[in-house]
Amino acid sequence: VLIVTVFARHAPHHKEAVVAAFNRAGEFTLMCGDGTNDVGALKRAHVGISIISAPELEAKQRSAKDKLTKLKSEEKKATKKKMKSRKDTLRRSELFQESLRQLAEAEDGAHQVALGDASVASPFTSRALSIQCCKD
Repeated sequence: VLIVTVFARHAPHHKEAVVAAFNRAGEFTLMCGDGTNDVGALKRAHVGISIISAPELEAKQRSAKDKLTKLKSEEKKATKKKMKSRKDTLRRSELFQESLRQLAEAEDGAHQVALGDASVASPFTSRALSIQCCKD
């Protein structure tokens, strides 16, 4: 049975101490970080993953995803009520295309964000705007 422990929201020296303690105990460690304060722990961990932080792009992506979710919900309601006027369908289609364009812009913007100290300290850098789990 695998046991995973997650530590979050620690001061930089605590992050480093936690990783070092697990390493001394013979455990394998992984550290995710996005800034200079994470460099020490990223270097000590068996696996260090830096995450690019771009709040404005994250907000843009979140907004686009929220709009898409709302549009899908409206589409389901309209389908159930069989009230699909051509005008409403065109409006939803335009809004859907605009949301997809905004989502693509946010994802493209992540590839243009400058790498910071955390990226230099760790062998892996994620250019995804979120660390949420994904299922392929």
